This record gives sequence, C-alpha cells and structure tokens, in this order.
Amino acid sequence: MRPGQTRGGTARLTVNTLAAPVVFVAAAGVAVFNPRLALWFLLLLIPVGWAFERLGLMLERRIDATTHAPVKPAGNRRRTR
Repeated sequence: MRPGQTRGGTARLTVNTLAAPVVFVAAAGVAVFNPRLALWFLLLLIPVGWAFERLGLMLERRIDATTHAPVKPAGNRRRTR
C-alpha cells in the first residue's frame, strides 16, 4: 500500500489492473479455435475495463465503509452498579 492509501483503494487498483489480462487470456483461448474472432475479442477491452472499474469502485466503497464504520452501542442493556 502507498502511504495514505486505504485497503479499499488498494483493492480497487488491483481489480482495475486485472481487466486487460482477463481479456487477453480469453482472446488467446479463442485464438486456438478462431484467430479472426480473437482479434475482434480484443475490442472487449473497453467495456470490460469499464466494468472492472465499476467493480473496483464498489469494492473500495464496501471495504472502506466496513473498515471505518463506527462502533454501535450494545443496545438496551441496563448497567448494574
């Protein structure tokens, strides 16, 4: 982690960097059967990149929200003295 970066920020960065490798591995798998289709498959970099960016943002918000959530009181417990 970088100084000042949250756990959610690190998770977001990790998810965002996975978009291109996922598409390239999928394109390589398709290329075994149909090389021409594999070239078209690379156009998925744009929508998959956007989708992974949204996923990373949602993950960052969820992790940071649970990390910095205030502690709730125990409820209606009575204290005995």
